[in-house]
Amino acid sequence: MVLDSANESSSPGFGSTPASSSTPFQTPPPMFCFGKPASDTGAFKPITSLFGSSVVKAPSHEANTLFSMAQAIYNNVFANSYEEKDRALKYFIQAGTLGHVEAQCKVGDLYKEGYATPENHGLAIEWYTKAAANGSTAAMVNLGVMSEEGQGRLFKDYNGAYLHYLQAAERENVEAIYRLGRLYHTGMGVSADLVRARTYYERAAKQGHVLASYNAGYMYQFGLGDATTSLFTTPKIDYNKAFIYYMQAAKEDYPDALCNVGYLYEKGHGVMLSFERAFYFYQRGAERGSHQAHQNLGELYLDGKGTSVKLDKAYHHFDIARQGGITESQEYINVVEERRRKEKPGFRSDEHHNSNINSDYITRTEHQRIVKEKDEKIATLMEQMKMQQAQIDSLMKKLFPA
Repeated sequence: MVLDSANESSSPGFGSTPASSSTPFQTPPPMFCFGKPASDTGAFKPITSLFGSSVVKAPSHEANTLFSMAQAIYNNVFANSYEEKDRALKYFIQAGTLGHVEAQCKVGDLYKEGYATPENHGLAIEWYTKAAANGSTAAMVNLGVMSEEGQGRLFKDYNGAYLHYLQAAERENVEAIYRLGRLYHTGMGVSADLVRARTYYERAAKQGHVLASYNAGYMYQFGLGDATTSLFTTPKIDYNKAFIYYMQAAKEDYPDALCNVGYLYEKGHGVMLSFERAFYFYQRGAERGSHQAHQNLGELYLDGKGTSVKLDKAYHHFDIARQGGITESQEYINVVEERRRKEKPGFRSDEHHNSNINSDYITRTEHQRIVKEKDEKIATLMEQMKMQQAQIDSLMKKLFPA
């Protein structure tokens, strides 16, 4: 049984681990376009290393007034006409021209998204560069994102993205810290370094970044990014820390994290085994769109773990998982259909023995499931024994210090 906002659950994760019967957790989210940059802080501290020396003055009263007028129009849900949007853009531009840093960054946003004007990535970069030179960490992150995605340029510039993120991360922009972790994780723009990747993920996770929490949990679940691990040592898996980080993301209702918390409860990894809690978290993950959670929930309904056996519900969840691209789901749908056939009145055992090749395939599938479940139970017991031994060793050290 069973790591951007536009593509958050559609592309493969960086663990290259397919969602199969042997890998029941949810793999990490896609690598690009995650969420939105954190709100800008320290907008009036000049940055010199990328943009040259600058002396930033507080915005004038006129600039503040223009910015406030622009914000009032922009935030008015009823101001949908082209004329009103154009007026807001012009006020933002006027405020930005007078040195209002937040307005400069906002103009970059509007040109990038095509608000009251056709998309213009060149002008977006121009305005983001002005804001970044004046210390806007949000603008630095946005420049990094555009470099990473190749917007406003002929090619994707991961090295440029790295430099922009690094500048913002030095000023504690949490989105930049997270994105540096991603670059180190994939080796885009820098040499791949899982130790640094995990360090950046944990640093961002401590500031509440949901995807950083999820990715840190993933790395601990598979022993990635440990400084003491080498080609000749076994990866140091830490289910306890994986659970902690997954829970941080699960508290924010991140679907894949909810699924993985359920998986840890189902297997007793890092927590006490609990099918009821596994069922609860799978259900929450499924409600929020995790296809792997639908698959895992279907298996619990099929086997009556944490709930009663309900073939109709199992079929329902397997079907959703199948539509979402979970390859093993069709096999489980076949199992449900075979069980339904056996439960029909008048079913005869000789009828089953003389059935076609597909029924024989289903029987083998069920046999494989039984073998797999036994292997998983043994692995769970071994893990629990290991945890108990660690507690005993800790107690012995306290009682009999060296």
